[in-house]
Amino acid sequence: MTEPIRLYEEFYRHGMKIVDFESKNLNSILHDILTSNLKDDFNLVQKYPGTGDLRPNVIDYDDEFINVLKTNNIHKIINNATLKDMTLYHIQARVSVADSFSYMDWHRDVHYYDYQETTQSGREPPAVKLIYYPQFNFEPKSRLKFLLGSSKTMFYSKKEDMNLIASNYLKTAIISSSNNKAVLFDTSSLHAVVPESKGESSIRLIYSFYPKVQILDEELMGKNQNIKLHLRTSKTYDEIKQ
Repeated sequence: MTEPIRLYEEFYRHGMKIVDFESKNLNSILHDILTSNLKDDFNLVQKYPGTGDLRPNVIDYDDEFINVLKTNNIHKIINNATLKDMTLYHIQARVSVADSFSYMDWHRDVHYYDYQETTQSGREPPAVKLIYYPQFNFEPKSRLKFLLGSSKTMFYSKKEDMNLIASNYLKTAIISSSNNKAVLFDTSSLHAVVPESKGESSIRLIYSFYPKVQILDEELMGKNQNIKLHLRTSKTYDEIKQ
């Protein structure tokens, strides 16, 4: 009889995992943000064309953004998937209103195109992200395209790397909106935001996790102007793990 695949084995092979994410106390908050019914002193600021990120931050907007992680035992899932003791670095609540184009087409958060020892894009090692795409009362919609196993298959030439997508050498997974599921993935993988349907908008809740040492090293280097927020986010997350 075939031995069942373990969570950390599946995550290593594919670079992603769909996880349970109970969200009944969260959706009304996200729907208000989507419809710009925001609390005082908060607004949506464009980061990419056709998007608006909740500012000045997410962690102070509502306690449920942290509580939902405890409700779903996310720290255990992440630690079991990565075999690392991860901490929360950042939370983003992002509205997408773009028509017909992806605000973030196929890419890796960390890559080494035209590789040299001193040139790369993104933090090393890469973040693990948990993204929740609420369905609300609508039909499920495709939200993210993900190239399975691409975290283990990377070319230093961008042209060759992008050919991985067209070649069908690796399979593409489509992640859809859901009120009780979220996607956990290695951000060095190739992935792409699915464009909005014409005249529609959507929201996603993005959690970024790193080993604690990466955040502490950023503090020592003194180059990150938001490091105090990231340290506070990490501390708040670590408290709910107890």
